[in-house]
Amino acid sequence: MGTSAAWRDDPHDVLPMSPNKTVTYVPGPDHPTSLAHTRFPDVARTRSSYAPDPAPPTTPGDAHMTRPHTYEVVDHTFLDRAPVRVHAVIAIDCTPDELFRAFEREDAWRATLGLGVKWTSPKPYGVGTTRTITTPNGQDLDEVFVTWEDGKQMAFYIEGGSTGMFDAFFEDYAVKPLGEGRCMLTWRVGIRMRGISRLIGPLVGFVLKRGAQNFAKFADFTG
Repeated sequence: MGTSAAWRDDPHDVLPMSPNKTVTYVPGPDHPTSLAHTRFPDVARTRSSYAPDPAPPTTPGDAHMTRPHTYEVVDHTFLDRAPVRVHAVIAIDCTPDELFRAFEREDAWRATLGLGVKWTSPKPYGVGTTRTITTPNGQDLDEVFVTWEDGKQMAFYIEGGSTGMFDAFFEDYAVKPLGEGRCMLTWRVGIRMRGISRLIGPLVGFVLKRGAQNFAKFADFTG
Protein backbone atom coordinates (compact mmCIF):
# COMPACT_ATOMS: atom_id res chain seq x y z
CA MET A 1 0.00 0.00 0.00
CA GLY A 2 1.39 3.43 -0.97
CA THR A 3 2.56 6.05 1.48
CA SER A 4 0.82 9.41 1.31
CA ALA A 5 2.59 12.50 2.54
CA ALA A 6 1.62 16.13 3.01
CA TRP A 7 3.00 18.96 5.13
CA ARG A 8 2.04 22.41 6.36
CA ASP A 9 4.63 24.89 7.64
CA ASP A 10 4.12 28.08 9.60
CA PRO A 11 3.18 30.61 6.88
CA HIS A 12 5.34 33.16 8.69
CA ASP A 13 8.52 31.14 8.31
CA VAL A 14 11.14 33.17 6.49
CA LEU A 15 14.21 31.48 5.07
CA PRO A 16 17.19 33.85 4.57
CA MET A 17 18.95 33.62 1.22
CA SER A 18 21.51 36.44 1.35
CA PRO A 19 22.06 39.69 3.23
CA ASN A 20 19.76 41.40 0.72
CA LYS A 21 17.21 38.70 -0.08
CA THR A 22 14.66 36.62 1.77
CA VAL A 23 12.33 33.92 0.58
CA THR A 24 9.01 33.09 2.17
CA TYR A 25 8.19 29.42 1.87
CA VAL A 26 4.55 28.43 2.40
CA PRO A 27 3.70 24.81 1.63
CA GLY A 28 -0.01 24.30 1.14
CA PRO A 29 -2.23 22.14 3.30
CA ASP A 30 -2.56 19.34 0.83
CA HIS A 31 0.30 19.47 -1.56
CA PRO A 32 3.72 18.23 -0.85
CA THR A 33 7.81 19.41 -4.40
CA SER A 34 10.78 17.79 -7.21
CA LEU A 35 12.43 14.49 -6.73
CA ALA A 36 14.74 15.67 -9.41
CA HIS A 37 16.37 17.99 -6.88
CA THR A 38 17.30 15.45 -4.20
CA ARG A 39 20.16 13.11 -3.45
CA PHE A 40 18.78 9.67 -2.68
CA PRO A 41 20.13 6.19 -3.35
CA ASP A 42 18.17 4.36 -6.01
CA VAL A 43 16.75 1.82 -3.61
CA ALA A 44 14.33 0.47 -6.22
CA ARG A 45 17.06 -0.51 -8.66
CA THR A 46 18.43 -4.01 -8.31
CA ARG A 47 21.29 -5.74 -10.10
CA SER A 48 18.82 -7.53 -12.34
CA SER A 49 16.94 -4.32 -13.26
CA TYR A 50 20.02 -2.19 -13.91
CA ALA A 51 20.91 -1.50 -17.49
CA PRO A 52 23.39 1.07 -18.78
CA ASP A 53 22.03 3.94 -20.84
CA PRO A 54 22.34 3.30 -24.57
CA ALA A 55 24.31 5.63 -26.79
CA PRO A 56 22.66 8.98 -27.62
CA PRO A 57 20.57 9.07 -30.80
CA THR A 58 22.42 10.05 -33.93
CA THR A 59 19.44 11.38 -35.87
CA PRO A 60 19.30 15.20 -35.66
CA GLY A 61 16.19 16.35 -33.83
CA ASP A 62 15.72 13.19 -31.75
CA ALA A 63 14.63 14.53 -28.38
CA HIS A 64 15.64 11.74 -26.02
CA MET A 65 17.56 8.53 -25.95
CA THR A 66 15.98 5.27 -24.81
CA ARG A 67 16.06 4.93 -21.01
CA PRO A 68 16.03 1.84 -18.76
CA HIS A 69 12.83 3.09 -17.10
CA THR A 70 9.69 4.68 -18.55
CA TYR A 71 7.05 6.39 -16.43
CA GLU A 72 3.32 6.96 -16.66
CA VAL A 73 2.21 9.98 -18.67
CA VAL A 74 0.30 12.20 -16.23
CA ASP A 75 -1.19 15.69 -16.32
CA HIS A 76 -2.09 18.49 -13.90
CA THR A 77 -4.77 16.39 -12.22
CA PHE A 78 -2.02 14.15 -10.87
CA LEU A 79 -0.95 16.97 -8.53
CA ASP A 80 -4.10 16.42 -6.47
CA ARG A 81 -3.92 12.63 -6.26
CA ALA A 82 -0.22 11.80 -6.15
CA PRO A 83 0.87 9.87 -3.04
CA VAL A 84 3.72 12.36 -2.49
CA ARG A 85 2.81 16.01 -3.05
CA VAL A 86 4.84 19.16 -2.47
CA HIS A 87 3.60 22.74 -2.58
CA ALA A 88 5.90 25.73 -2.09
CA VAL A 89 5.35 29.46 -2.51
CA ILE A 90 8.48 31.56 -2.93
CA ALA A 91 8.90 35.32 -3.34
CA ILE A 92 11.66 36.13 -5.83
CA ASP A 93 13.39 39.45 -6.50
CA CYS A 94 12.69 39.67 -10.24
CA THR A 95 9.75 40.11 -12.61
CA PRO A 96 7.89 37.09 -14.05
CA ASP A 97 9.45 37.65 -17.48
CA GLU A 98 12.93 37.87 -15.96
CA LEU A 99 12.33 34.65 -14.05
CA PHE A 100 11.35 32.79 -17.22
CA ARG A 101 14.47 34.03 -18.99
CA ALA A 102 16.47 32.65 -16.05
CA PHE A 103 14.56 29.35 -16.29
CA GLU A 104 15.78 29.04 -19.89
CA ARG A 105 19.44 29.26 -18.83
CA GLU A 106 21.11 25.90 -18.31
CA ASP A 107 23.76 27.40 -16.02
CA ALA A 108 21.10 28.84 -13.70
CA TRP A 109 19.70 25.39 -12.85
CA ARG A 110 23.13 24.05 -11.95
CA ALA A 111 24.02 27.04 -9.78
CA THR A 112 20.68 27.18 -7.93
CA LEU A 113 19.56 23.55 -7.63
CA GLY A 114 22.63 21.53 -8.62
CA LEU A 115 20.96 20.20 -11.77
CA GLY A 116 22.54 19.60 -15.12
CA VAL A 117 20.07 20.79 -17.78
CA LYS A 118 20.16 20.10 -21.51
CA TRP A 119 17.34 21.53 -23.63
CA THR A 120 16.63 19.00 -26.38
CA SER A 121 14.21 21.21 -28.29
CA PRO A 122 15.05 24.51 -30.02
CA LYS A 123 13.70 27.89 -29.00
CA PRO A 124 11.08 29.23 -28.75
CA TYR A 125 10.06 26.82 -26.03
CA GLY A 126 6.43 25.77 -25.72
CA VAL A 127 4.08 22.80 -25.39
CA GLY A 128 5.97 19.71 -26.55
CA THR A 129 9.40 21.11 -25.64
CA THR A 130 11.74 18.52 -24.15
CA ARG A 131 14.81 18.65 -21.96
CA THR A 132 17.01 16.23 -20.03
CA ILE A 133 18.19 16.90 -16.50
CA THR A 134 20.96 15.19 -14.56
CA THR A 135 20.48 15.11 -10.80
CA PRO A 136 23.33 15.67 -8.34
CA ASN A 137 23.69 11.90 -7.90
CA GLY A 138 23.91 11.26 -11.64
CA GLN A 139 20.36 10.20 -12.53
CA ASP A 140 19.16 11.28 -15.99
CA LEU A 141 15.50 12.26 -16.41
CA ASP A 142 13.72 13.20 -19.65
CA GLU A 143 11.00 15.86 -19.34
CA VAL A 144 8.15 16.75 -21.71
CA PHE A 145 6.49 20.15 -21.27
CA VAL A 146 2.69 20.17 -21.43
CA THR A 147 2.23 23.82 -20.43
CA TRP A 148 4.26 26.86 -21.42
CA GLU A 149 2.84 30.35 -20.99
CA ASP A 150 5.79 32.70 -21.08
CA GLY A 151 6.07 34.67 -17.86
CA LYS A 152 3.10 32.86 -16.32
CA GLN A 153 3.31 29.07 -16.11
CA MET A 154 5.22 26.00 -17.23
CA ALA A 155 4.65 22.34 -16.40
CA PHE A 156 6.04 18.98 -17.43
CA TYR A 157 5.94 15.26 -16.77
CA ILE A 158 8.95 12.95 -16.77
CA GLU A 159 8.63 10.30 -19.47
CA GLY A 160 11.77 8.23 -18.85
CA GLY A 161 14.98 8.06 -16.90
CA SER A 162 17.76 6.05 -15.36
CA THR A 163 16.13 5.63 -11.94
CA GLY A 164 13.50 3.16 -10.81
CA MET A 165 12.57 5.09 -7.65
CA PHE A 166 9.26 6.37 -9.04
CA ASP A 167 6.82 5.57 -11.83
CA ALA A 168 4.98 8.89 -12.23
CA PHE A 169 6.16 12.48 -11.81
CA PHE A 170 4.62 15.88 -12.62
CA GLU A 171 5.89 19.36 -11.86
CA ASP A 172 4.22 22.77 -12.23
CA TYR A 173 5.57 26.33 -11.95
CA ALA A 174 3.04 29.20 -11.74
CA VAL A 175 4.33 32.78 -11.54
CA LYS A 176 2.48 35.97 -10.58
CA PRO A 177 3.78 39.55 -10.34
CA LEU A 178 4.08 41.14 -6.92
CA GLY A 179 5.00 44.61 -8.15
CA GLU A 180 8.19 46.59 -7.53
CA GLY A 181 10.22 44.17 -9.63
CA ARG A 182 9.28 41.05 -7.68
CA CYS A 183 7.19 37.94 -8.34
CA MET A 184 5.70 34.95 -6.57
CA LEU A 185 6.48 31.40 -7.69
CA THR A 186 4.08 28.62 -6.76
CA TRP A 187 5.85 25.29 -7.22
CA ARG A 188 3.86 22.04 -7.11
CA VAL A 189 5.06 18.50 -7.65
CA GLY A 190 3.32 15.13 -7.60
CA ILE A 191 5.27 11.88 -7.33
CA ARG A 192 4.30 8.23 -7.11
CA MET A 193 7.16 6.19 -5.73
CA ARG A 194 7.76 2.66 -6.99
CA GLY A 195 8.12 -0.56 -5.02
CA ILE A 196 10.17 -0.37 -1.85
CA SER A 197 10.91 3.30 -2.58
CA ARG A 198 7.42 4.07 -1.27
CA LEU A 199 8.88 3.71 2.20
CA ILE A 200 10.99 6.84 1.75
CA GLY A 201 8.17 8.95 0.27
CA PRO A 202 7.88 11.14 3.39
CA LEU A 203 11.64 11.68 3.43
CA VAL A 204 11.62 12.67 -0.23
CA GLY A 205 8.95 15.29 0.43
CA PHE A 206 10.79 16.63 3.47
CA VAL A 207 14.05 17.13 1.60
CA LEU A 208 12.34 18.69 -1.40
CA LYS A 209 10.44 21.28 0.60
CA ARG A 210 13.65 22.28 2.36
CA GLY A 211 15.28 22.87 -1.02
CA ALA A 212 12.49 25.12 -2.30
CA GLN A 213 14.19 28.21 -0.87
CA ASN A 214 16.89 27.88 -3.54
CA PHE A 215 14.51 29.07 -6.25
CA ALA A 216 15.11 32.60 -4.95
CA LYS A 217 18.63 32.36 -6.34
CA PHE A 218 17.27 32.47 -9.90
CA ALA A 219 17.09 36.25 -9.37
CA ASP A 220 20.89 36.25 -9.66
CA PHE A 221 20.57 35.15 -13.32
CA THR A 222 18.30 37.92 -14.56
CA GLY A 223 20.93 40.49 -15.43
